[in-house]
Amino acid sequence: MYGRVRKTGRCRGGRRCRGGFTLTEVVVASTLLLLGITPILKALTGSYISSTRIDQKTQSLLLAEAKLDEVKDAVGADHAASVVQSDLQLQDGFYCDIADDTVNSGLRELSVSVGVDADSNARLDDDEVLVSLSTMVARRM
Repeated sequence: MYGRVRKTGRCRGGRRCRGGFTLTEVVVASTLLLLGITPILKALTGSYISSTRIDQKTQSLLLAEAKLDEVKDAVGADHAASVVQSDLQLQDGFYCDIADDTVNSGLRELSVSVGVDADSNARLDDDEVLVSLSTMVARRM
């Protein structure tokens, strides 16, 4: 059923048996493994980057909504209040810009832009903005 294990290091015919793999076999096997694993690693890296970006956008949206509500409340309480701010840090790495445009004497447009400070200069540059929200606020008569 099972072959006998030879006690000597000789094969049939009196030749010496050589165990192991040749250098060529090792190189070919390594190359095949490398070619198979490389696309998988690239896909995993891309997936991680996408996941991180989605997380940052979601967090930016939540922060922008909260800040816009805060600004609307401030303008609702005092329509003449100035709410313009630039490079306001909301959380670690997340910054905010608030713009205020007067449409007419009773109507203002408020805009909140939130993003991640990718270059760590404590400023929110235009290419770092992930979410921008705007709303109109009218003066109560």
